[in-house]
Amino acid sequence: ISVVTSSLRSAGTSSQVYVLLYGDRGNSGPLFLYGNQDSFQNSQEDIFDITVGNIGELYKIRIGHTNSGDSPAWHCEEVRLQNLCTEEMFFLPVNRWLSREEDDGEICREVPVFLHGNPALPVTVYEARVVTGDLWNAGTDANVYITVYGENGDTGSRQLLNSKKPTKFCKGQTDVFTLEAVHLGHLSKVVIGHDGLGPGQGWFLEKVVLFDSLKDMEYTFNSNRWLDQEEMDGKIVRELYTADGLNSASKF
Repeated sequence: ISVVTSSLRSAGTSSQVYVLLYGDRGNSGPLFLYGNQDSFQNSQEDIFDITVGNIGELYKIRIGHTNSGDSPAWHCEEVRLQNLCTEEMFFLPVNRWLSREEDDGEICREVPVFLHGNPALPVTVYEARVVTGDLWNAGTDANVYITVYGENGDTGSRQLLNSKKPTKFCKGQTDVFTLEAVHLGHLSKVVIGHDGLGPGQGWFLEKVVLFDSLKDMEYTFNSNRWLDQEEMDGKIVRELYTADGLNSASKF
């Protein structure tokens, strides 16, 4: 794997970079690209050998970093992959910031494989509406994370940072976020939870509603449960399936 950092000012990163490969038989899991303090700097190409099991036909990658070090922001130009067994080459243009302070604030990017000059799957932006219950003390100050699953894999864990409301996850409030990913196809479940940090960490989650603008479809994932170490079963992560488990989606 070859990773090219762009020539933009301050494009290099101090953070730990990782990559995931997705194929039609599974994914590689996170593969950390361990270099040295001079890795992933401006206008630089860094090359690593990685070992991946049989994931089938490659259709997307996710590249990201852990947002660590003194200057974690990173502008990745391109990822190149070569299968050393078959000598097949993949060129995956990124050309985006992976930074909490730049672009949309995301620190990972998904890129589809190109077949005959066209992406195998489109990249889309999902709208996630997260509804906090209207119970006493239902809101949370903790950091909330979500992973969305569909027939074409998952989004990976994403922190829900940039709500359109000034304070996130307040009692009775609906917060709206965006999630950019290679299109997941029909959605099946979400895993949502928080890190349990902060004085008001307990949270009563009513539901999550995801809107797929590419297919003009809306998916509802009901919760109506506490994510609180002091309430109910003490869990702070919930696995939610689409409403009634069968007929989950509706035209918006």
